[in-house]
Amino acid sequence: MKLIPKAKPVRIRISSGGKEHSTLQSLLECFRVGDVRPLLENGVMLKWLNQIGESKLYVKIKSMSEGRTGTGKWSDSDILSLFFDSSDKLVGYAENAYLRSESGALDLLQEAAEMANSSALYRLGCIYYFAHNLGVVTDAEKAEEYFKGAAELNHPLARLAYGFILCDRGLYSKAYELINNTLDKFSEKDCRMQDDRQVIARANYSLAEIYWDGNKGVPKSSAKAIELFRKSAELGYPRAYTRLGIIYWKDYETDKAWEYLEKARELKDPESFYQLGLLYDETGKPDSVVMFQKAAVCGWGEGMLKWGECLYLGRGIRKDVQQAIKWFERAYENGIDGAAYYLGRCYAEGEGIIQNIDKAKDLFDEELQKKNSYYKSASEAKANIQKQAEGEIATFASVIKSYSRMSKNDLYTIADRYHVPHSEAESIARKNRVKVS
Repeated sequence: MKLIPKAKPVRIRISSGGKEHSTLQSLLECFRVGDVRPLLENGVMLKWLNQIGESKLYVKIKSMSEGRTGTGKWSDSDILSLFFDSSDKLVGYAENAYLRSESGALDLLQEAAEMANSSALYRLGCIYYFAHNLGVVTDAEKAEEYFKGAAELNHPLARLAYGFILCDRGLYSKAYELINNTLDKFSEKDCRMQDDRQVIARANYSLAEIYWDGNKGVPKSSAKAIELFRKSAELGYPRAYTRLGIIYWKDYETDKAWEYLEKARELKDPESFYQLGLLYDETGKPDSVVMFQKAAVCGWGEGMLKWGECLYLGRGIRKDVQQAIKWFERAYENGIDGAAYYLGRCYAEGEGIIQNIDKAKDLFDEELQKKNSYYKSASEAKANIQKQAEGEIATFASVIKSYSRMSKNDLYTIADRYHVPHSEAESIARKNRVKVS
């Protein structure tokens, strides 16, 4: 009698996300609805689940399959509810979809957020704060709302994110409480996504600022601040490199300052261009004007002022007062010290813009109220205007004396020539017994 060897059972293999899977966990990590749907519809998924011993999911799918009517097509929501039966699992899938830039990831996260899932709230905060993916436009208010919600549910990374937002708003005590009690629990290995790395970097930077200034009962500690700035820089936050460059520059370690500022420039931190321009000036190196221009174009307020100053004075570049005024105006809109002074000079001199002495005086007064480094220049400029005005009034008066009668239009024409207000011109005419009709 001939024995026939028993045939080995054929092992079913399924694929999703470009990979073959032998476990349910592996499948969930590379889950694609489009890959799984045909496996459900042709029965292969049931056979595979039976093969790997996933009886619970097998029974659920079999029950749903038997109760199905019509075309037999599985909807996206049916498939997701089968395989991701909790908000945490749904968030895990949505985050993988987010990494793949799949548009449906946003809807899935919002669905999980409605279930008060802290991870979904945190990830939505990241999406709206950093806007790296999914074509989402940055929305700081929406991001703060999501971070706050997740932080209240004690999500650690959300506590850091909400903390640095509060720090940016000057709420240092609450920011310190959120960040300091959480930050030590994280390191680079915890950064599953680029957003997580940035949150930890920003939190280190904000805590460093608090220690550097010693805000709201937190003892000032330069050493602790520098340590945290370094951690933030190592995690790739450009402003941390800039801050370290400034610190070492002021401590006269110029080589270190160059190193950090150049690294910040490589990472395109707008302030780094401005600080490099100042350092170029101080060390006598050329091309500071190039750095100021880059800082201005990147939106750094002080860079706008410096670039405008270069154009206004023709320093290192051809003089262009009209272009300078545009940059002074942008710096002024950003509240930068010195912008009002330079705009005042332009209005006072009538260079590149229609002369307006009253406007110039108002701008000089704005700078005088700030009592900043431009205080003396603004004070001198205003005094010069006053002196010039007194001289022009005296000249106007001497011209008027030669008339015994003149029309009001002629009086105003002469007054405008010497920048004398019309009401004052009429008063001077009366004092000199000139009849105006």
